[in-house]
Amino acid sequence: MLPRRLAAALAGALALGVLVLAAPVAHAAAQAVRIRNASFEENVLATGQFRAPVTGWDAFLGNESYGSYRPTNYSYPDGAAADGANVLFLNPGVGIQQTLDAVLRPSATYELSYVVGQRADVLGGPYSVELWAGSTVLAVDAGSLAPAPGAFLPGRLTFTAEAFGDPLGESLQIRVVSTGDGQPNFDAFSLLTEPDPWIRIENASFEVNALSEGQFRAPVTGWDAYVGNESYGSYHPTNYSFADGAPDGDNVLFLNPGVGIRQTLDAELQPDATYTLSYVVGQRADVLAGPFEVALLAGSSVLVSDVSSVLPAPGTFLPGRLTFVTGTFGPHLGEALAISVRSTGEGQPVFDAFSLRVDATVRLETITAPEPGTWALVAIGLVALVPVARRRSRVLGADRGPRMT
Repeated sequence: MLPRRLAAALAGALALGVLVLAAPVAHAAAQAVRIRNASFEENVLATGQFRAPVTGWDAFLGNESYGSYRPTNYSYPDGAAADGANVLFLNPGVGIQQTLDAVLRPSATYELSYVVGQRADVLGGPYSVELWAGSTVLAVDAGSLAPAPGAFLPGRLTFTAEAFGDPLGESLQIRVVSTGDGQPNFDAFSLLTEPDPWIRIENASFEVNALSEGQFRAPVTGWDAYVGNESYGSYHPTNYSFADGAPDGDNVLFLNPGVGIRQTLDAELQPDATYTLSYVVGQRADVLAGPFEVALLAGSSVLVSDVSSVLPAPGTFLPGRLTFVTGTFGPHLGEALAISVRSTGEGQPVFDAFSLRVDATVRLETITAPEPGTWALVAIGLVALVPVARRRSRVLGADRGPRMT
């Protein structure tokens, strides 16, 4: 039997090993959405000076003055702004806005941060900070902060988009309004969101061409034919093909026997990443379907493929999915990604709603297992400790003095 302390240490080491094995790599950090002149520093001002208009921002409400302002010691202690040298001031009833070079993405979370200030030498007032997408307001701070004179307080708005529906795809916008009497100040705007996991596929649902029911058109915008001489194209199904229409939009892709099309994406194969290619396969009720292959490639190499695994009933669609995980090192990293779709036999398979998502792979930290010879040496060492422990126990027993009976 091992001494208790040795056994406890060994058990602790093993437990620590388990914990290390289970430790995941941290997720990717949030990314910033660019806000021009977010701290109102584009105009270089002398102390006490102000200037309008404000670069990057447009007035949409009110007739009073507004602008960037460099505080004096009478406004804020030491004339300090929250970030840099300047702040934004809005006189009563004025509203300004900035439309960003970003759109509302499905299921994405946005965090708008800013600072609200109250000058010590001018009366402050109520305000509104708002995050919009197109003509839809997403989140509002209706004057929740009331900083003391000569002070600033941080504010924050958070919004998580739905997976589907309006106003997805609309441009994001920030609005700042002075909603009453007084002059609120603002500084240090920032907007964070998680990295966009979606890789753009041009004409992913074959909707670029507006077709009437039963009409088809070739070639398909964004896709290039690479094999076969038969026809292919986008097609607006009739009720005889699919009673419920296309699964995404109005059109689908059809491929006649032996035809293959391909799209090279504006993305490269990254290390430690998981790629998920989703799509829909259809079987027309009025035309015989056939075998197919959908593949994800890096350069000219197939990473993963679906060879007719999805077999929908006539007049229906079924979803398909391919997943590929890269390592830290390996072939094809840095090569351009591509999607190929091919009709591999007789018949006319139909496709729709392609999407490609990439996520950082969560990897477990690993501990290299010792070789068998190393384990043998450890075992010999532990066995050798046993008689030492027994002798120590007898010596300690001899020192305890006479026993009472």
